[in-house]
Amino acid sequence: MPRIKIKKFEHSVLRVGEEGFSKLHFYQLVRLNEKHNNKYFFVGNNCIYFTQYVGVIQAGNLTLEVLPKADVNGDDVNKWQRAFIEMLRESRLLQINSPSYADLKFSNISLIELFYETFLFEVEKLLRLGLVKKYRLIENNGNVFKGRLLFSKNLKYNSFHAERFYIQQQVYNKNNIYNQILKAALRILLKIIQNNALLDRVKNLLVELEYIDDVKITPKYFDNLVFDRKSSAYQRAILFSKMILLNYSPDIVGGQFNTLSLLFDMNELFENYIFNIIKKAAYSSNNLDINLKKQSSKKFWNDRKIRPDIIIELNSLRGAERIIVDTKWKVLKQPLPSDTDLKQIYSYNLHFGARKSYLVYPKVFYSEKYFGNFYHSEAVKDEFKDHQCNLYFVDMFDGKFIKKNLGQIILKDLIGKFN
Repeated sequence: MPRIKIKKFEHSVLRVGEEGFSKLHFYQLVRLNEKHNNKYFFVGNNCIYFTQYVGVIQAGNLTLEVLPKADVNGDDVNKWQRAFIEMLRESRLLQINSPSYADLKFSNISLIELFYETFLFEVEKLLRLGLVKKYRLIENNGNVFKGRLLFSKNLKYNSFHAERFYIQQQVYNKNNIYNQILKAALRILLKIIQNNALLDRVKNLLVELEYIDDVKITPKYFDNLVFDRKSSAYQRAILFSKMILLNYSPDIVGGQFNTLSLLFDMNELFENYIFNIIKKAAYSSNNLDINLKKQSSKKFWNDRKIRPDIIIELNSLRGAERIIVDTKWKVLKQPLPSDTDLKQIYSYNLHFGARKSYLVYPKVFYSEKYFGNFYHSEAVKDEFKDHQCNLYFVDMFDGKFIKKNLGQIILKDLIGKFN
C-alpha cells in the first residue's frame, strides 16, 4: 500500500476521501478513540472532528499529524510542527534528542519517524554501553538441586521422579524486566514501521536481544520499576517503550492497520511548557530570589479543592510577593477573558493570598498585556482589596521558530524588574 501522510490542525475536520483518508482509516481511528473513552476527537458522518488533543497517529499506511495552532490566519504546518516538538521537549513529555532532530530546520520530517528514530537511538546507545544485569528469581524443575526447594510444587510434579527437584533460585543476568520491556516495544515497531531504514535497525536490535524472553508487558510493570545507579541510563528508553506499549492498538482482523497513537492534551502541554521555561529562566538568574510551584492545591468547599496552574513566590526590594499564573491554550475572539476565567482567578487570589494574577494565552492580537482590577468586596479586608487579574499574551515566535529566550521574556514580564 502507498504511504499516506496527512497534517491537520487542532479543531479542524478530516473527511473520508480527503488526502487519501479512506473508510478503513476512519474505522480504525474510531476504534482507537473508543479504546480511550472517546476523548481524542469527535466522530461525525464519515469524518473526524479534532479537539484539543494534538500529536500523531499511525494506522497502517497512514501517518496523521494533528498540530497545535494559535494563528488567526497562518497555516504554516512546518512552523507549528517544530513548535510542537520544542514544547514537548521543554515540557519533558517527549524528550526527543536524536541526530534527526537537528535536521528539522531544513527538512520535513515525520513526527512519528522522529519518535521511532529517537527510541532506536536510545536502545542502540544502551547496547553500546552494555545492557544492565539484574537479580531475579526463577523456578526450575530438573536434576540439579541448586536453590530453594518448593515443597508443594515438588510434590505435585515429582511424586514419581525422586531424581528431580522443583526449585527456586536467584540468577544474575541480562534477561530482566528492563530489557524485556525494550524487546516488547521493538516487536511492536516491527509491525508498524513503514520506513525501511528504520525497520532494518529494529530487526538488527531484535537479533541483539534474541536471548531476552518475550514477555507480555502490562502497565503494572512500569509502576514497579526502580531506577538505580546501574539502570538510570534506561530512563529515556523505558519512557519511549511505555508510550509505544500503552498506546498500541493491534488490528485483530487483517493485521494491516495496526495503530500507534501519541496524543497530548494541548492545555496540559501549554501549562507544562510555560512552567518549565520560566523555571529554567529563574534558575539561570543569580540575582533573583524566586520559588515556583506547580498545581499547588487548597481545600475550597467540603472535600473539593482549587488548584492554580503556577504560583510564583518572589522576594525582591518591593518585599515578598505572590503571583498566580493560569495558562489558557485558546484563541480569544477579542482580548478579554471570560467571566468563568475571571471568577476562577478571583477565588485563586483570595485563597492563596495573591494581589496579582495572570491569565496567560498564546498571542494572537497586538496586545501584549491587559490589566484589570477586581472591585472591592465587603467581605475582603481593606489591605487586600486591590487585587488584580491581568491578561498576558505569549509572543512565542521569532519568525518561524520559537524564541530561544522566551522563558526569560515571560518571567520578566510577569514579575517586572528582577530587582
